[in-house]
Amino acid sequence: MLFVLGIGSLVALQGCVFTVVKDAFPLLKNWHVSLITALIGFLIGLVYITPGGQFVLTIVDYFAGTFIFFVLTTTEVLAVLWWYGLENFCADVEFMLKRRLGLYWKICWGVVTPLVLIVIFIYFLCSLERLKNGIYEIPDIALSFGWVLTAVGLSQPLIWWLIYLCKKRKGIIQAISYSFCFNNWGPKDIQTHEEWTQFKLE
Repeated sequence: MLFVLGIGSLVALQGCVFTVVKDAFPLLKNWHVSLITALIGFLIGLVYITPGGQFVLTIVDYFAGTFIFFVLTTTEVLAVLWWYGLENFCADVEFMLKRRLGLYWKICWGVVTPLVLIVIFIYFLCSLERLKNGIYEIPDIALSFGWVLTAVGLSQPLIWWLIYLCKKRKGIIQAISYSFCFNNWGPKDIQTHEEWTQFKLE
């Protein structure tokens, strides 16, 4: 059971990395991307079988898995549903699925899910204690590494947005307004974008 669970998680993570790399570099061959990402993942994984691997696993799981997950997930849900707008989101889903969403989904996505995530996040912060590995306390230097890991993870959306702005440095004001103008958002494919625009107008 644990083996199958591990393989399932690995395939899902590998699929995410593979998709990101292929989107950024579409000319690369599939087997090249698979080989390189698998090799890098294997080399990183070797850290966990060292004598201090259990401590590293505890730190990475807590700071890079749990904390970042809570913060980014809560922020993402709030940004999409309360800033981009529940109606816009539902219209996009309806355009993709070709079917109207019921009231149940709107209540869950617009009210229940954001509030539950906020409550869980607040509880998580209130119950925050010094990290331990069994009976052993994690050293301060390791905790510092963990918080740096968290900072790097949480800063990713900002970093990539700044990279986008740097690429558009000749028209940085226009790039910023373009980033926040919902009217410019939509499918990348030109034909699909036209269909989506017409759907939104209707």
